[in-house]
Amino acid sequence: MPTSLLNVAEVASALAIDPRSVERLAEARELPGRKVKGRWQFRAAEVSDWAARNLGELHPGRTDPRFARDSDLIVSTALQTEAVKVPLHATSRASVLRELVALCQRRISDARTLLNSLEERERERPTAFPGGVAIPHPKQVGRFEVEWPIIAACRLHSPIPFGAPDGALTDLFFLVICREYREHLIHLGRLCRLLTAPNIIDELRAASDCAHFIDLLQREEQRLCASG
Repeated sequence: MPTSLLNVAEVASALAIDPRSVERLAEARELPGRKVKGRWQFRAAEVSDWAARNLGELHPGRTDPRFARDSDLIVSTALQTEAVKVPLHATSRASVLRELVALCQRRISDARTLLNSLEERERERPTAFPGGVAIPHPKQVGRFEVEWPIIAACRLHSPIPFGAPDGALTDLFFLVICREYREHLIHLGRLCRLLTAPNIIDELRAASDCAHFIDLLQREEQRLCASG
């Protein structure tokens, strides 16, 4: 897979943070990057991995909507009605991951391998973060052949332990499957951006059905893009 390089502005836009914060994180060697002729460059795969490890720092309240420059509706496009389950009666990490894979099984080529990859990622580094939200994704981005990026989502009937750093229970899940690391980073950043919107988490928990759940996210993304 060819290396995908990002500059400061592209990382800031994807993660919805101030470009100066990107530079400070890089200078402090917290965010992996390297200077080439005086300018920071970042490998999309490394930034994606860093973002996955630091979702708790991006949520809630640390993203900055002023840096939402892109105007494409990417979450609304990737999240299809057939890939949403509200509520889902799952009671364990393993059963949640199985159900998420089943929701998008018609659009992927190897459901079993995907499930194994998700389980391996969760064993190494849980994808849950404060606020009761988790964004599972394969350990190796781009390994699974998909025509377009896929997001599957569910809300549990009752929250479960899922490895959140603060020990809180998790009930909202968004599975992300992308074709390459740059694409994955953009979708990951957009989801974090949407989930920091005022009241959106409470509204998703109160959604009456799948259509209502999707509509809430679509309306919030439309609002975000219109203000970008």
